[in-house]
Amino acid sequence: DMPYTFIEDGLAQPAVPHWTCPTVVILGRDDDVVPEAFIQEMLDARAPLSRCCYVHSVADDHALTAEGTLCLIANVCCEFLMASDTPSAKQSGEKEDVLT
Repeated sequence: DMPYTFIEDGLAQPAVPHWTCPTVVILGRDDDVVPEAFIQEMLDARAPLSRCCYVHSVADDHALTAEGTLCLIANVCCEFLMASDTPSAKQSGEKEDVLT
């Protein structure tokens, strides 16, 4: 069972997270848990996010386990952590979509 304090804390949080640090989002286009529209709304609500948030949209669902997705995640995260300007999806063959 989940303690109710966890739920209370969740309800006290803002609807859109507030951050300005560089962030990578890997989004499955068939995700039925976190729809692409939510990510776009989040970016629109926080203008600075469009300058530091890199969104990679892949042909996958919420589990992100489709063929090639795990390789993409590894490549994008490595590039991101190596402080490259923009993480790239080129090696996996997936298209990089930056939602802005």
